[in-house]
Amino acid sequence: MILYGFDPGEHIGFAAGSIEDGTFTITEVQEMSQKSFDEWCVSRMGVSYEATLVCEDYIIDPRPKNRGGSGYDHQWDKGISLRQIGALRLLCLVNNWTFEAQPNTRKPAGYGFLGAQYKRGAKGRHTFDAVAHLAFYGVKHKLWVPDIPEKAPEPISQNTSNRPKPRIVHHALWRQPRNPSA
Repeated sequence: MILYGFDPGEHIGFAAGSIEDGTFTITEVQEMSQKSFDEWCVSRMGVSYEATLVCEDYIIDPRPKNRGGSGYDHQWDKGISLRQIGALRLLCLVNNWTFEAQPNTRKPAGYGFLGAQYKRGAKGRHTFDAVAHLAFYGVKHKLWVPDIPEKAPEPISQNTSNRPKPRIVHHALWRQPRNPSA
């Protein structure tokens, strides 16, 4: 099974690989420019082989400054990631390929399946993000089983005094649920 993975955006992460007989193999990784992304898509338009394309999804969060207080608020965003995802979906429709969009919350698990540590906000990891999405896809669809350590990690302590309290986030669009019996 041929797999293509993408982490869309200004710096496009790309990975190509396969899963055959339970073996996960990566054959190519690169960071693409928009021009090389366009050329890659055009060169594969109308091909006659089967493939699966896994792509990190992009969801617009209506809350301003949704990136951990970094100030990014989508005001003058060109929607580059959304356009790239649209091009990939069209490519899959034309070629009759399988398309799966994964939320970015799947990356930490994908990194873990590869034996790597995920670092939120780390720069320059777009190619590895694409590989992590492929790894998650393989495990999710039971095509690949990652190496499992002989010794399981120690369980989390039941002592709750040193655990951080859960953070509850409310934003302007959140409203208290209405009581239907009132």
